[in-house]
Amino acid sequence: MKQPNHQKKRKSTFRFRTFSPKQMKVMTWWRDGSPFADYDGIIADGAIRSGKTLSMSISFVMWACERFNGASFAICGKTVTSLRRNVITPLMGMLPALSCQFEEKHSESMMTIRLGQHVNDFYLFGGKDEGSQALIQGITLAGVFFDEVALMPESFVNQATARCSVEGAKWWFNCNPEGPFHWFKRQWIDRADERRLLYLHFVMTDNKTLSERTLEKYRNMYTGVFAQRFIEGKWAFADGVIYSMFSQEEHVADTADFVPERELIAVDYGTFNPCVFLHILAAGKGDGIAHFIDREYYHSGRDTAGSVGIPKDDGQRAEGYPHHR
Repeated sequence: MKQPNHQKKRKSTFRFRTFSPKQMKVMTWWRDGSPFADYDGIIADGAIRSGKTLSMSISFVMWACERFNGASFAICGKTVTSLRRNVITPLMGMLPALSCQFEEKHSESMMTIRLGQHVNDFYLFGGKDEGSQALIQGITLAGVFFDEVALMPESFVNQATARCSVEGAKWWFNCNPEGPFHWFKRQWIDRADERRLLYLHFVMTDNKTLSERTLEKYRNMYTGVFAQRFIEGKWAFADGVIYSMFSQEEHVADTADFVPERELIAVDYGTFNPCVFLHILAAGKGDGIAHFIDREYYHSGRDTAGSVGIPKDDGQRAEGYPHHR
């Protein structure tokens, strides 16, 4: 009788090279004896070509197949096409070297992976827009891996993480950086300790397969903000910046010793669109004027009430203004 594809032995042509300490941490953080074993997830961000995706995909599959049997998992990308190209195809080349057998059901966007007596299903999802959250609703998951999570809408990520209700489920996030106020940085990276997530920041030298000549080539390819993002792996401003001269180091300061001489209110008034009031403190004269934004009021009727929207009247705005956003 013909064996199912996932039971067939496949010869691996993939050869593992030396892993960096950071990659090894990605692949072992969940194991017994690790100080992070009881954490709820991991975030790996940083430079391009730094070895994040390789170590994250290997670790995710090994964790899933060693800890669960008969469970369902999700692997998510911006689109299923990009996910297959960046994660699934390389992963299939590595699985035989990890003693795993697999069957891919292309039409169903899923894979079945066997390790020993453990067999689990891995479903592929694309999180390209706000409507994508509907694709993942209803499924019960034991874990989810997001590749390039910063390119996905927050609604999709929230829906996918909420699907992980199986005991022992964990979240896995992988991405290159975007802007410093991106929702993923503020809601997940900046709150990693609070959410009990292991956060690892990668740079190019964490990929031991890159020669010094290759590293130098990349260093010479980019300047400015793109060097900060791609080479240093920093969450820096890029396209669409209105105030391109803004610098966190130069334009953000402690106001503890600042004595204001006057107060200003700047308004960008909106009804369904966002409405913003800024409380500005100022001191000095001529070119020596210093301005500090002390408080902010923000309200978007569109965001708080969906497509219908509930705008606030001026009285309601006045009541809400004294509070920090």
